[in-house]
Amino acid sequence: MLQAQLSSTIAYMAPAVVKRVQDDAASKAQPMKACLLDTNLTRLKALLSVALTTAINSIDNEVKARFPEFSLLFSASEAQSQFAELSTFITGGYKSKGESYDTLALPEGYTKTLQDSLDSQQYVITAKIQDAWSTWVLNLNQTHLKDLTAALQKLGAETKVGDTKVYNLASSYLILNSQLDFDKAIEAEYKWSDKEGQERDYAHDAQRVFTVQQALWTQNDEEVKKQAADLLTNLKSTYSI
Repeated sequence: MLQAQLSSTIAYMAPAVVKRVQDDAASKAQPMKACLLDTNLTRLKALLSVALTTAINSIDNEVKARFPEFSLLFSASEAQSQFAELSTFITGGYKSKGESYDTLALPEGYTKTLQDSLDSQQYVITAKIQDAWSTWVLNLNQTHLKDLTAALQKLGAETKVGDTKVYNLASSYLILNSQLDFDKAIEAEYKWSDKEGQERDYAHDAQRVFTVQQALWTQNDEEVKKQAADLLTNLKSTYSI
C-alpha cells in the first residue's frame, strides 16, 4: 500500500529514477516487515501454548465421558478403540487450530506431549476396568457358590444316613450344573482376559464347597451311627442281650 502511494507521488519522474526510489523504499521497509512478522509469530506461539495446555486439561473430562465410573465393563479392544478415537479428536483438533494460525507457531513435540497425557489416562482407566471385572467375577462366583452350598445342604438333609452312593451321585450332578451355569455366564458376558482361568478357579472353589458339605454330611452320618451303637450297647446291657 505504501509502495502504491509512493509510485503515485513520484509518477512524474523518469522511469529509472522511479524504480531506484521504489527499490530503496522496499529495502528499507524489509526489516520493519520482518519485525512485524516475528512479533506476530511470537504472539501466535503464545496463543497455541495456552491452547495446548487447554487441550491437555480437557483430556480428563473427555475420558470420564467415555468411561463413566459406574459402567466400566469394557473389553480391552473396546477401551483401545475409545482411546484411539480420543487421540484423533484431541491431537487432530489441536493441529487444525495451529494450522489455521500458522504451522510455524505449533510447539515442538506437541503430538508426543498430547499422546503422553492420553497414555497416562489409558493406563489408569485400564487398571480401573480390570478392577471392575474382578469385582464382577467375584460377585458371580459368590452368587453361584451360595446357590451350590444351599443345594448341597438340602441334599445332605434329605439323603438317608449311609446312602453314600446316592449322595455322591447327586452332589456330582449339582456341582456339574453349577459349573456349567457359571461357565455360561462367563462366556456370554465376561469381556476381559483369561476366561478359561476364571472357569478353572470356579471349578476349584465349587470342589472346595463340596468337600466341606460332604464332611458335614459324613460327620452327621458318623454321629447317627455312634448314637445307634450307643443305643444298642444300652439295650444289651439292660436286657442282657
